[in-house]
Amino acid sequence: MYLPAYSIVKHNEDVFYEMESGIMKNKVTKVLSLVLMFALLLSQVAYAKPQGNGREFAPGQLKKMEGYTNFSQSRIRVRDQWMNYDEMPVLKHNRTLIPVRAITEALGCEVLWFNPYAVIVNPEEDMLIIFDLATNIKHEDGKTYVFDDEDNNFEELLQHVQEFDARLADKEDIEAFYEELEDMLDEDNLVALDVAPGLINNRTYVPLRFIAETFGLRVRYNDETKEIDIDDELDTPVLDPDEEKLDEPEDVVIRIDLNGHRFEGITYEDKFLKEDVDYTTTTSSAFIVRLQEEFIEELEEEKVILEFVFENDEDEEITVEFELVLDYMDQTPTISVMSIEFDEDAFEESSYANKYGNLVIELESNGWDFEGISGLDEDDEYYLSAKEDEVMIIKEYLNDLDDGDYALQFVFEMDDLVHVEYLEIEVN
Repeated sequence: MYLPAYSIVKHNEDVFYEMESGIMKNKVTKVLSLVLMFALLLSQVAYAKPQGNGREFAPGQLKKMEGYTNFSQSRIRVRDQWMNYDEMPVLKHNRTLIPVRAITEALGCEVLWFNPYAVIVNPEEDMLIIFDLATNIKHEDGKTYVFDDEDNNFEELLQHVQEFDARLADKEDIEAFYEELEDMLDEDNLVALDVAPGLINNRTYVPLRFIAETFGLRVRYNDETKEIDIDDELDTPVLDPDEEKLDEPEDVVIRIDLNGHRFEGITYEDKFLKEDVDYTTTTSSAFIVRLQEEFIEELEEEKVILEFVFENDEDEEITVEFELVLDYMDQTPTISVMSIEFDEDAFEESSYANKYGNLVIELESNGWDFEGISGLDEDDEYYLSAKEDEVMIIKEYLNDLDDGDYALQFVFEMDDLVHVEYLEIEVN
């Protein structure tokens, strides 16, 4: 049904209503259009103040939290699946917060509500996060707890929150539930957040990176595309073996599985090894490293830690330690007599002399080769037993020594390593 348009016109100081034609109707439509456009312009001026990747919320839109910025330009992908959410993520202090149900559903987690607590349980049920939302509203740092299956009361806490149903509980049961829950919130499980969760439009917003990384996921942000990717952590590079124990200096061969990382080199004492290492590529994902014997021989400590340095696709540095244990450093050769006072008459009656009057020294080589006594001629001044486990210093050599102190050097070698044991002789 067509209703004619009316307007008020002035005629001879009298005001009356006059039925208008379609021309007047068009004028009214134009006026209304101008008013509408003007109102939209004002709303943009008032509420569309640019900041960061989005815009500030209009006055009155926020509930409980302040200083947050809309992050509507960003998209979030979890394990290659785009996340769906009916309320947009927000930013604060360059941290992304997202409605708790959106992130828990995307990660396959379970969210349980016990006002004012929000409890998030990961799919493996070996970890949970508890947000105290009432505290977070009042205080910037808030209270957030993380429990895992290594905590003594974890199983009891998990069962407590998963089995409670407020719809089937009476007032006393509810009070008992909260009392027991709060007793389980151990201060040792508190974690510090750089941005607190809270409420916007009665929706609980939680920090995205904190939840993802707590559950063992990695979060990457692409500044060009404004996209956030959440994926399972890449397996760290693997060294096979990751430690080696040596009874003598020799080459050490290590196989490396890169697992998606780039190998940068090996550091020891904050320096990259160069000439001391051979690298042999086997495939695009693995290769062989050989620590050369010459490098091993120069090491002076029994236990050495080498750092294998890698980078991931985000240029983040990752180090994997390799432990090298030089057992031969601890198993040095020894001699049975370290010092002796020599008096010809008394010596022949001592336990150091054999029936021929020679000085007997027992050797414990521990894999080293006995090279001789420095400055003494073998056969003329000393000789080895048939088993090479005893050295006899001939009595004529001892008898020719003048009064004074002497230090005999027993020399051992292992490859290019040299070890010296000293025998102190005091001649009276």
